[in-house]
Amino acid sequence: MKENNFSNRIHILKPVKNIQKYYKIADVFVLYSKYEGSPNVLVEGMLSGLFIISSKCGDSEFYLNLSEGNELIS
Repeated sequence: MKENNFSNRIHILKPVKNIQKYYKIADVFVLYSKYEGSPNVLVEGMLSGLFIISSKCGDSEFYLNLSEGNELIS
């Protein structure tokens, strides 16, 4: 991220107790994972009204097909 000058725009957080406050200030939600079952965190991001970018993992494709305007990557 430093090489591409993203470190001032992208923040990777440690686990937090009140994630909803971060959803409120976020512009986009990214889930990059190789293995997921049913990614509840993806649904939380969708319910918060965020634009979602997700890798193809678990049921992510199913959830993103329920909503317009999100992006699924390989």
